[in-house]
Amino acid sequence: MAMSGDSYNVYNAVYAVAQALHEMLLHQSELQTMGNRKGTVPSLAQLHPFLKKIQFHNPAGDQVVLHDERKLEPEFDLVNIWNFPEGLELKVKVGKFSPYTLQGHQLSLSEDMVEWAMGSTEVCWITL
Repeated sequence: MAMSGDSYNVYNAVYAVAQALHEMLLHQSELQTMGNRKGTVPSLAQLHPFLKKIQFHNPAGDQVVLHDERKLEPEFDLVNIWNFPEGLELKVKVGKFSPYTLQGHQLSLSEDMVEWAMGSTEVCWITL
């Protein structure tokens, strides 16, 4: 199933809030069983510390971490645009850059998947 960038972000945010709320309610339940609190309704301010701790892998397999200090270095997918007649384009993943793999193996590229422009065999690098 394809999803727009905005839908992807909304999905991750809703899932993160649901997970944080679940953790907060579990924590509150544990406190009640120890006799520390009576059945109080949690506030949004109480949700924030739980939200900062949430990390999960979404259905696309991407790791989602909301706390800035705990965010991992980004991984990048390398995408090639295949051009078809009538202006149709298809974005195809042809490789990946991952700072977590061994030095010298951080970049993987399936050259046979790259559709080169007529007469071109050069790779264009964009540095962020």
